[in-house]
Amino acid sequence: MKEKITSSVEQAMNSVDGMQRAQAPGYLYAKILSGVYRRQTLTIWERISAFMARPVVTLTCIAVVVAINALIIFKGNAVPAGNVIASAEPVDFYSYDIYNAENMEP
Repeated sequence: MKEKITSSVEQAMNSVDGMQRAQAPGYLYAKILSGVYRRQTLTIWERISAFMARPVVTLTCIAVVVAINALIIFKGNAVPAGNVIASAEPVDFYSYDIYNAENMEP
């Protein structure tokens, strides 16, 4: 059993013999620096959009809009409409026709 573990360790050590250090592409340093400099020059609109894109802010705005809508819907209008005129007389809507201007009587 100990020989099997020893052979596994030796095999793992021998597998790294041909390894070399990885080399980055020549333009990688320039890309990193451009990202650093670009991050420092954010406009006000980029800052506002970055703030609004946060999930907490977005969910809070949605919750506020839904709450305001719920208040408006469930509270209703406590003042009755005083200028509504109700008529018990039936109205024939088919007699009002924009193409038949002669028949203007209800």
